[in-house]
Amino acid sequence: DIAAYGALNSEDGAQRYQLKIERRRKSGVIARIVGIDSREAAEALKGTLLFISRTDLPDPTDEDEFYRADLVGMRAVDLDGAPLGEVIAVNNYGAGDVLELKPVSGGNSVLLPFNRDVVPHIDKAAAILRIDVPESLKEDLD
Repeated sequence: DIAAYGALNSEDGAQRYQLKIERRRKSGVIARIVGIDSREAAEALKGTLLFISRTDLPDPTDEDEFYRADLVGMRAVDLDGAPLGEVIAVNNYGAGDVLELKPVSGGNSVLLPFNRDVVPHIDKAAAILRIDVPESLKEDLD
């Protein structure tokens, strides 16, 4: 229930919007923003991106469950523990999640598929991703 998360924020955090669920449907919900009572007021918000603060989200309950924001800033190491870099973004271009690493050696960022084959272990407490670097990318991370 998206309304249970509390107020949504504008991208810059300057505005907060409270949702009210009007109806539920099989495919989702119909909601309105409290205080937006006219078509003109609604149209003025068209294109506004809304965000939920990470602190308002429930903690993942499964050890294999993550919020993308929680992965950003984690250190990446290879299977032997040698440092590779830091996660600077998690993107999805349609074919699955992709980690963007800033290599410790400097240079351009490197994109890695975020799947169990490439990332067999994540230590949330230590903020470390263990990476099985694909052969085709080893040179980019050296």
